[in-house]
Amino acid sequence: MIKSVVEALKQVGSSFKLEPFGTIIQPIIEDVLAEHKKDKYRKGTILTPLIMVWLVLTLTLRRDINYPKTLNWMVSGLRWLCLDMPAKLVKDGAISHARVKWGMTVFRDIFYKFVLSFTSINPDFHRWATVMFDGTSMTMPDTESNRDKFGKPKSNRCSGAFPQMRAVALLIMSARLVFDVAYAPFKGKKTGERTLMLKILKKIKRKDFLFLFDAGFYSFFSIMVYERKGT
Repeated sequence: MIKSVVEALKQVGSSFKLEPFGTIIQPIIEDVLAEHKKDKYRKGTILTPLIMVWLVLTLTLRRDINYPKTLNWMVSGLRWLCLDMPAKLVKDGAISHARVKWGMTVFRDIFYKFVLSFTSINPDFHRWATVMFDGTSMTMPDTESNRDKFGKPKSNRCSGAFPQMRAVALLIMSARLVFDVAYAPFKGKKTGERTLMLKILKKIKRKDFLFLFDAGFYSFFSIMVYERKGT
């Protein structure tokens, strides 16, 4: 029997992946970690680079449980290797500290490399692939950097409890994939959904997209941009 959680994770820590997503995205994660020189780790650590990346991605799937329980869910299949693996794998605050230390650049580059892998998108409307713009807003962790970048919504009496962000995504309808995302503070100049939509649109080079959007995105200027791009 393997005697410690570190020993058990050592067997998979350098090659950990979460199926069914691992086959597609694992090479991308490994490439980005190597590019950012984050593929090395201290001997004996549980939160190896691959496990940490997969943990952050898994948190978007298991929003019903907290950080430690998500990590436990990820590695639950290893318990047959280590029968005395504790329920609590890392110290309190270790995951939060690691997320802050890692920042966002690794995950941003993983996303864009994943998007670049969409070399072939099958048309679903005659010769076109339908894509759609959609917007949303979300609260952010109440950190100093988020307060400076996004600010808190204000009312006549007080301000909100958390910084708030506006985001617009371009979605590939047939594949159910996010092709690009633009975000900004919830309030302020040039932070509206149409502005964020145009920010994405100006980067699109493809000529096989049929763009859909609701009335909130409509403007004569955006129609002119579509026309000039030949879409």
